[in-house]
Amino acid sequence: MTPLDIDLASTNGFGIDHLPLGIALGADHNQSHVVTRISDNVLDLAELVDNGFDLGLEPEILNARSLNSLFSLGHEAMTTLRERIVELITTSSHHDRLG
Repeated sequence: MTPLDIDLASTNGFGIDHLPLGIALGADHNQSHVVTRISDNVLDLAELVDNGFDLGLEPEILNARSLNSLFSLGHEAMTTLRERIVELITTSSHHDRLG
């Protein structure tokens, strides 16, 4: 298990080697956010940035109604984003901040 109690060995197809991105309503149900699924967990990327995590993207990219702006940043930005998400979920130093 990772510091977030995410079973990275899960065979459900949504491990750290496959981080799907999508759009979901935030906790306030008023704003759409970019999210990713890891195992059986959903991480709200906009919420992470709002809480001080550096994902290498401007908040407005993650507070969006579509993935178009995010994908328009290109392959390098997407690779960096995925690397930072993996670091976040596999590094114990972030566990307390993620609650």
